[in-house]
Amino acid sequence: MLAEDWELKAPRKGTREPLSLTFPRPLDHALAQRLISVADRDGKPVSGKVTLGKEEKAWAFVPAQDWRDEEFQVVVDPRLEDLAGNTPEQLFDVDNTEPESPPKPQKLKFRPGK
Repeated sequence: MLAEDWELKAPRKGTREPLSLTFPRPLDHALAQRLISVADRDGKPVSGKVTLGKEEKAWAFVPAQDWRDEEFQVVVDPRLEDLAGNTPEQLFDVDNTEPESPPKPQKLKFRPGK
């Protein structure tokens, strides 16, 4: 489960249209609501409301304020899991005998369109 495999649909600037993500496989509902967020170009959280779509294969974020004409990022916490226990950092059934560095959040950048 890699965030780069997700489909991102950017909203139009100057609107409160939802930012949407579509996943190839369902995610854990509670984790997806808590561990996927939106930040501005400086990394500050953007206020808004998250909803999950049918079968937890879609995620939408409606901002509290209109989208500005600047770069934003979707921040994916490495603890996010799909229903099989896969995370953005590793697959559930992979042998982890090698020492690891602490997992880092994945970031998907986007800019609201016209």
